[in-house]
Amino acid sequence: MGTADELSEMFSKFRRKLSVAEDSPWAEKIINKIVCLNYLTNQEILDLQQEVREFAVSDPSDEDLKRVRGYTESLAMVCSAIRNGDLDGREPRKRLEGEEKETYEKEAAELLNSAKAKEAEFMEKLPRDEKGKPVWDQESSKIHRRMVNEYFENRSALKRKYGINRG
Repeated sequence: MGTADELSEMFSKFRRKLSVAEDSPWAEKIINKIVCLNYLTNQEILDLQQEVREFAVSDPSDEDLKRVRGYTESLAMVCSAIRNGDLDGREPRKRLEGEEKETYEKEAAELLNSAKAKEAEFMEKLPRDEKGKPVWDQESSKIHRRMVNEYFENRSALKRKYGINRG
């Protein structure tokens, strides 16, 4: 299990990967939409499947076509569920904007910083080997796992508070 810093970096890389500019290639825009299906209405998802079909016949490069196809299985499954009526009444995930987004991001950063501080304090208390690396035993692993789980539970609660997480 990664440290809070490693998890934070992983999420940052993922968010950077998903940021798509207006002048980005069509393949990038399609991939971004597929990855963000939760933010689309059922009709937008069905329209996206049609866009993927149009892209495929537009003579894209083999590399772009291969990259887009790597994401289309989940899109096809969701479209099938929509057509079968299994997703009737489904609401897209809410996107935060303006002051609400700023407040959420501030609270999320505070939550992450608090988790990092707790983890740093915990890591300082771990015994070290001759190279100065922490020595993990079953109990310390269990405690660390609980700390990470607590962070993710708190993050989920924060998302629910702002209406951006289902369940």
